[in-house]
Formats: sequence, C-alpha cells, structure tokens
Amino acid sequence: MHADFARRNIEWDDRIEVQYYARAALKSFKSKSSKMAVISPGEPLHIVDAGKQWLTNWYFVQDYGITLFGPSPRLFIESISKEEFVISVKEHALEWGEHVKYTKHSRSYQGYAILTMCRALYTLEHGEQVSKMKAAQWAKQEIPVFTSIIDRALKWREDYRNLNIKHEETYLETVHFIDFVIDRISKRQY
Repeated sequence: MHADFARRNIEWDDRIEVQYYARAALKSFKSKSSKMAVISPGEPLHIVDAGKQWLTNWYFVQDYGITLFGPSPRLFIESISKEEFVISVKEHALEWGEHVKYTKHSRSYQGYAILTMCRALYTLEHGEQVSKMKAAQWAKQEIPVFTSIIDRALKWREDYRNLNIKHEETYLETVHFIDFVIDRISKRQY
C-alpha cells in the first residue's frame, strides 16, 4: 500500500511516516513495550518494540491529533503530562551524541539531526514543541555562531534526493553542533 502510494505520488517517495500500534498498547506504553509497525523516511515498513521512548509522539497525538474516523485518541492513550513530555524530549536529545556517531552520515540525516536538536532546545527552553522550521529560526537567533549550519540543514532537508554530495564534508560540523546543544542541555535545569 505504501509503496503503491509512493509510486503514484513520486513527491512522497521516501517521505511517508506512519505508525501502526494497537489501541491496547497505547493504554500501557509507559509501563511495557508492544510491537508496532513503522515506516519512516529512509526506512522500509518494519516492526519495532515501542514503549515509553515513543512518549513524545503520543503526546502530540493526545493533545493535537485530529480524528478522521472513530473515537478521539484521548479516550485510549495513557494520559501524558507536559512535564513528562519535556523530560522525554530532554532524554531523547541527550542520546543524540552517541546516536549520531553510529548511524547514517548522509547529508539528509545530518539535516534531520540538526533540526531535531534545534527543536529539542526550543522545547526545553519554552515548554512547547514547534515545527522544525520555527525552531531553526529561533536557534539561529539564540546561538548565532551556528547560523550557517542551521541554514544548510534547512536546505539539506529540501534537497534530500541530491546524490552528488560528499556527506563527510559536513559530518564533523554536524557532530560539533549536536555536542554543543547536548552540553547546553546538560548544564541547565528543565
């Protein structure tokens, strides 16, 4: 189904992101993991164990999800407080230091990492999550020394299909940015 959709709508090729998770699992994800089918950009449809590490995703479904059919997700998602959400964002951001070293070095992935860290920093500073674009614009004002790499990350996000890239040319700068944000997050109380 996903592959057929991407074939018919080429602009969505490698851009689809969907999770299939049982309603019962949403009621207990904080205390136990359950199987979930996932498709994400750069990954085929696969099965993962999903538990508390998905809290930020379910927070948005809980508070901002739009029901197209059936009952509201608030009726079956285990309640998530704003404090739990902020703690989860911080924990996830602190994991990026190791994560970026052992995953893809592609330019599109570097852009994803940089913009994710901008958004995490914004969330921790303001207690709410905004789009990656808005967080990037804020981060350029907040930490102007990194304006150029943030601007490039925004471009890489749009140019993800470009195969004529030397990914390693910007990798160390990406790691430096992530390390900087992690250091800043580690030194502050949220």
